[in-house]
Amino acid sequence: MRVCQKSDIIVTGNTVIDALFWVREKLKQDKSLSGTLSSTFDYLQPEAEWYWLPATVVKVLEAALSEFVKRFVKCAIHPEAQVLYPVHLNPNVQEPVNRLLKGLDNVFLIEPQQYLPFCYLMDRVDHFD
Repeated sequence: MRVCQKSDIIVTGNTVIDALFWVREKLKQDKSLSGTLSSTFDYLQPEAEWYWLPATVVKVLEAALSEFVKRFVKCAIHPEAQVLYPVHLNPNVQEPVNRLLKGLDNVFLIEPQQYLPFCYLMDRVDHFD
């Protein structure tokens, strides 16, 4: 039986979290890149309280999603809240979300984002629920 020595163990961390921290640091250091993303999302008001709603579940029953969105609207009616919602492309998600949330002044329905803009936005919101 071989016993592993403490010196044989290498702690590598979580690669997903490590990548996220690497991108955050790159955005802080690369002002040109950060500026490009800032102009892409120029509707982000720094003084507002921002909420990000990542709906990552693809197969959601419309009734359940509609109920979720109705509860969400109750939170979004507060004028000091700004809500960023990358809406899944599935039509069963798009329809109830657009029907119930489109047109609210403080709700920003956006397309799903690639990794770099996703990290940029996630780093700028106050609440990632």
